[in-house]
Amino acid sequence: MIYSHDLRSFAGKVSENHPVCPDKRHRDIHPSFVRRGAKNGTPNKGHENMEIDGRIFMIKNCLTEHPEQLWTVEEMAIAVGLSAPHFQRLFKHHAGMPPKTYLQDIRLEKAKELLRATFLRVKEIGVKTGLTNESHFTREFKKRFGMTPSEYRRHCWKVDQSNRGGNDDHISQEISVSGQE
Repeated sequence: MIYSHDLRSFAGKVSENHPVCPDKRHRDIHPSFVRRGAKNGTPNKGHENMEIDGRIFMIKNCLTEHPEQLWTVEEMAIAVGLSAPHFQRLFKHHAGMPPKTYLQDIRLEKAKELLRATFLRVKEIGVKTGLTNESHFTREFKKRFGMTPSEYRRHCWKVDQSNRGGNDDHISQEISVSGQE
């Protein structure tokens, strides 16, 4: 569990001792990382090759690596040395969505991956991805992917079984995301 006072002591710093992101890949990223490509307040959404603010890059990596943490926007902001309102504006500018929406997407994608690749129970997968309320997890998963986690797992199992005789490209056969382009 990460506590606010732990994060405050690291505000504005990205170091190998960061309690949230122990991965040493992030220690050389400085918050003054130059951002290019954003003009006239237009978000960088859809411009994968454009550089983003190092603080946002760092927190996106932390969220991806630790989706199980019970993050608040305030904790995210403290981790990168910004006020919560400024952090939210900056994050949305660079990521094209609010931080909590981004985190939810990360969690659901990780859950989808675990459902496909492991035999963990749905409840365990929820805990591993930070979606600890099983009914909320099921509801959000169904809203995003058009089926419940259990239905998705059965779907993957059926695809896997039908491909066993031919080839191993069953992973490439994905369900389409309902309501998304």
